[in-house]
Amino acid sequence: MSKSKITSAIVLVLILIILPIFAWYFLQKGTQMRKDAMQDLNPKGGVDLFQLTTDDDSTFTQSHFLTKKWLVCFFEHDSIGLQSLQIIKSINKQASEDFVLNVFSVMGLKEGELIKDASYKHDISNFKFWKKAYIANVHLYKFCDKVFQVPLELYNKPVALLLDQNSQIRAYYNLEDPESVKMLVKQLPVFLSLKN
Repeated sequence: MSKSKITSAIVLVLILIILPIFAWYFLQKGTQMRKDAMQDLNPKGGVDLFQLTTDDDSTFTQSHFLTKKWLVCFFEHDSIGLQSLQIIKSINKQASEDFVLNVFSVMGLKEGELIKDASYKHDISNFKFWKKAYIANVHLYKFCDKVFQVPLELYNKPVALLLDQNSQIRAYYNLEDPESVKMLVKQLPVFLSLKN
């Protein structure tokens, strides 16, 4: 056999056998990842009654969550909270390329801090689908842990959660934990693509 026939045979084997095996493997892996995410995204509970004022002086209640999917997050206005804010901004930017992502954030402020200053200072005043509320640091976690039925292991921590259009909580994520943030990034597209 000539060298060109051997090369052609190798290329043919690669195209007909090896490439379909790789494609099948990655398709199976993607399918399994989606199944796992779907299982993790089963409803965990609802949202209790609440009312907060947002930075644009409008009232926001639990009824605003109906008919849309939301990424809800809450954190203090400190170094850990600012890292959490950067994570949410990054996720929001990445997700907005393919989906409309509605974000509701509750930031705990220290005594004497102004809402307007916090919003502009951290460059979150321009996001179109982002509703921002503020509460005193001392009340932040008590309020959010109760309203959003946060699991005990996440009490008093910066948390993100996925909320479906029926105000059902689908998943909780600890924004201090890199593995939990990776899980949020993996599960968010699956969550946003859910029909109901």
